[in-house]
Amino acid sequence: MVVPQLAVDETARLSLLASLGILDMPRVEEIDRITRLAARHFQVKAVLVSLIDADRQWFLSFAGIDFNEAPRDTSFCGHTILKPEPMIVMDARLDLRFHDNPLVTGSPHIVFYAGCPLLSREGVALGALCLVDDKIRAWSHEDLQTLCDLAALVQSFIFSLENVQYKAQLEYEANHDALTGLPNRRAFQQSLDYLVSQQKNADRDIALLFLDIDNFKTYNDTYGHEFGDLVLKFFGHVLRDNVRTQDIVARLAGDEFTILLHQLEQSESDVSQICNGLLAALGNIKTVAGIPVTLSASIGVCFGRARQHQLPDTLMARADAAMYRAKQAGKGRYFLG
Repeated sequence: MVVPQLAVDETARLSLLASLGILDMPRVEEIDRITRLAARHFQVKAVLVSLIDADRQWFLSFAGIDFNEAPRDTSFCGHTILKPEPMIVMDARLDLRFHDNPLVTGSPHIVFYAGCPLLSREGVALGALCLVDDKIRAWSHEDLQTLCDLAALVQSFIFSLENVQYKAQLEYEANHDALTGLPNRRAFQQSLDYLVSQQKNADRDIALLFLDIDNFKTYNDTYGHEFGDLVLKFFGHVLRDNVRTQDIVARLAGDEFTILLHQLEQSESDVSQICNGLLAALGNIKTVAGIPVTLSASIGVCFGRARQHQLPDTLMARADAAMYRAKQAGKGRYFLG
């Protein structure tokens, strides 16, 4: 028996399979119809839509068998994904790759196999649509074309999953900062606009924190912009890890960050506790990538009061002004504006 080799793009192939969320998903009627159609047309013992995982083949759809996965090392489809064209085995008992394969010598006693690779939009082979029978069968060019046409229908489903993933990725990138992974200015502005619009009917205050990293230019000038980027990442992680789960941390641009606090119970004391916690957490960072640092921030705070009409731009301007007051007072502190 010849164990199927790994695909040359194996890492990317497995990554794409995982990202599509297609493995171990519930049965899909759209695909089951194709499987049933293939079974009726070809009159074979089994029809499988097989996806090749790291160490198994998992069947998205199947007819004629009562199990939904099998080891990859004994699979026929593991060989099919290695080439772009269909693989046809007229008599596995006479094929050096498969004659002593347990799927040939034992149940389901495969003799005939026809598999067409299932490709992603970029041509990555994810699995195969395959026909299996326990006897030799006649096979024509028309049969091959029909198998490929049915495989194309399965691929259309895979393409639709890729489209959903691509749109989600575009949406994520449009709303998140590429460096820190935090929401960006666009996403922050949407959140601020929404929360401010709700304040006229709200029972609790919100607070807007405007943060600027103290002496950030020194890190760039002394150690270079790559190190400066690491500092920004660390700073963003510290902010996210030291606020409540409902609060929104965003990077506006450069070394400017914002935090939206909402559902405050005791506005001034809640904000003071959070700001002090942030400053203490930043102070606990002693090194970044082995280089000594002294991280601190100047924080400006303004409140959006409950049952009051306010403008988002006004809150931003007040928080920004309060941040500069904090810097003028000596940095590494917060100021309530």
